[in-house]
Amino acid sequence: MSAYINTATVRNRLRYDMKNVKLIYATGDKLQSQSLLATEYWFDWKVVNIATRTNIVNTIQINMGDINTQCDKSSDGFECSTYYRGYWQLHWEMNEGFYKINKNNAQVNVWDLDDHGELEITLLDEGDKIRVDFKLPSGNASFYAKSV
Repeated sequence: MSAYINTATVRNRLRYDMKNVKLIYATGDKLQSQSLLATEYWFDWKVVNIATRTNIVNTIQINMGDINTQCDKSSDGFECSTYYRGYWQLHWEMNEGFYKINKNNAQVNVWDLDDHGELEITLLDEGDKIRVDFKLPSGNASFYAKSV
């Protein structure tokens, strides 16, 4: 059970250029909700970590390259699981520093509704924070970035 994401677009709305941008999608070994009661979430307390590949079935890394300020860059499509939970990480360099999403289990599930849709990731400057917004046809999720 999978959905094909036609393209992933990263939108740099920060004040600085992003270098060596890498998007990582990971299929966890935890089931997505398959019913209205979402019982799959009740009892599965396993920890998922993209960096250490803890409870990860497989990963896809997409090298986006450099994205100048106020510019967008799109990738080719890729396949995602609609049966298992999806986890994401975004790495990049900026102003001689390294950045990533501030957690190693940023969950954004891909659903059947997302098949042949677009993933949009927008990086926004919130003063002293960088917000990372994910948008799929099925819904949105937001995370924050940190310097590493």
